[in-house]
Amino acid sequence: MNWLTSDSQEEQQCLQVIAPTVSFRTSLQQNPDPVSSLSWATWIIARLAGWSGYRSQKPPGISTLICGLRQFEYFFQGWKLALFDILPSLKA
Repeated sequence: MNWLTSDSQEEQQCLQVIAPTVSFRTSLQQNPDPVSSLSWATWIIARLAGWSGYRSQKPPGISTLICGLRQFEYFFQGWKLALFDILPSLKA
C-alpha cells in the first residue's frame, strides 16, 4: 500500500534516492519493508538519524524519528533545489 499521496510523490522519489545510501551490504542492515510503504519510509528516516537498522535492536523512538525527519527535510530541500537548477538547463 502506498502511504504517500500524489502531493508527496517528490518526497517518495527523494526517499528512493536516499535509500541506497542508508542501506548496507549485509542482509541484516537492508530495509526489509516493501518500497513505498510507511514502514519502508520510517526505516530510512530512522537510519538518517543514526539508528542501526538491526531487527535485534529496539525500534526507533520518537526522538530518533524527529531527528531523522529533520535530516530528511534538509536532504529534500537540497534535492528539490538541485532538480530545479538542472531541469531548466535540460530544457534549453
